[in-house]
Amino acid sequence: MNRWLTRFTVVLSIALSGVAYAQTTTPPDNTSGANLSGQWKGECNRCSARSFSLVLVQAGSEVTGTIKTEGTPTFGDSVKPIANVRVPPGKLLFEAKGDAGDVFYVELSASSDDKTLNGTGWYRNGNFGLWFTRASP
Repeated sequence: MNRWLTRFTVVLSIALSGVAYAQTTTPPDNTSGANLSGQWKGECNRCSARSFSLVLVQAGSEVTGTIKTEGTPTFGDSVKPIANVRVPPGKLLFEAKGDAGDVFYVELSASSDDKTLNGTGWYRNGNFGLWFTRASP
């Protein structure tokens, strides 16, 4: 009985040390599953913008960037930082403030090949479809 207990203790100790090693050497996970960094060109339906430009920088699960619209007098055509960025698996959610202080909300899904982002934008009292294609990595 004593030998069995000794062997069990040794095997358990080795197994647990391997688990601890694996846990400490695992690199940080990209929770989105997508590579979002780069320049994106976008369009919308049912909105006044002629085009969108989105520039994203991703480090692990953290994403920062800017958005620029053209042809929207209420939002403004200047480059605006994105804020409150969230990256749940396969998605990108963010907000940006227009020139008048109104908040533009965006929820996009990344394609499996990381070449397109599709989703919905909300601004003032309306929502509209958005789609972006990768312009450069």
